[in-house]
Amino acid sequence: MNKTIRGREAMASLWERYKKTSRKELRNKLIEHYLPMVKTIAERLSLHLPDFINTDDLISLGVSGLFNA
Repeated sequence: MNKTIRGREAMASLWERYKKTSRKELRNKLIEHYLPMVKTIAERLSLHLPDFINTDDLISLGVSGLFNA
């Protein structure tokens, strides 16, 4: 079986379990999964923003967004 498909199935299962239980450890696993995406998006976005906007600040805001989502 394709590794990507297994990954998608695992994430879908994780989301379903989280939706049913709202368990904190499942939420944390979801956040950990999406952290690299936040970093990538922040780094790409920072290329088009003024120099006074810090990439680390963008990443922090993205992580805050994950917690609030």
